[in-house]
Amino acid sequence: MERCHAEHQSLLNWMSNENQDQIDWIVGYLYKKNMQALLGDFFTLDGSNQTLIKIFEKELSKAEFRELIRKMRAAWHQQSYRKKKGKQVSFQLPERTVSELEKIAKDRSQSRTQTLRQIIHDAANQNQRLNKQSKKKIETLQKNLKALSGEKAAAEKIRNRIINTLSEKLAEEVMLRSLYEEAMGPINKEELEEFKNEKFNETLLKRIEGILESISDIRLLRTGIKPIREHLSTIQTLLEDKTHSAGKTNI
Repeated sequence: MERCHAEHQSLLNWMSNENQDQIDWIVGYLYKKNMQALLGDFFTLDGSNQTLIKIFEKELSKAEFRELIRKMRAAWHQQSYRKKKGKQVSFQLPERTVSELEKIAKDRSQSRTQTLRQIIHDAANQNQRLNKQSKKKIETLQKNLKALSGEKAAAEKIRNRIINTLSEKLAEEVMLRSLYEEAMGPINKEELEEFKNEKFNETLLKRIEGILESISDIRLLRTGIKPIREHLSTIQTLLEDKTHSAGKTNI
């Protein structure tokens, strides 16, 4: 009887005293088979590997239990092998593909399995590189878009500042003209023609330069803006001569 028990005891040699993953797998296996009752007091005790082995030892006298242990042991070894060597798969390939695979394997002095594994590995690496390149391109595009958005915001800020400055100057001129007309009466352009002399041109030039200085950022805008001098044809030549001698760019 003791000899028989010793033989049965060897059925549990595959169980480890320290492999917690194995114990978790055994518990899961029994639950899948709807045989969790065989765990006995495992959960109410310390739940250790040694406790589970002792519980199984008490059941070894039963032939059905021994058969269950054999199947469980085989399943564990198969699971361990797959985990170590990789999952075994089976699929069909067209004859032409198989022929091409054999040719590649022959050229590489490899088996078909080794060749197929290498091809998949190389393809995966290439796919990873392409993904990195695509990600880098996307990041570059996003960076450029952000830069363009920043330039647009800066241009709008400059434009708004120029518009506000010109609006302020316009309001000032309207106020001065209104005060003049209130004091002197309506302006008669024909009567004022006699005042268009060199002193008048100098005064007008000075006022224009003051305006241009306050809106110097206008040259940073890329859109075409009609220069003030084009609105003042009477001093166009004077403006061109003065700005040319100063080495400045007219707007």
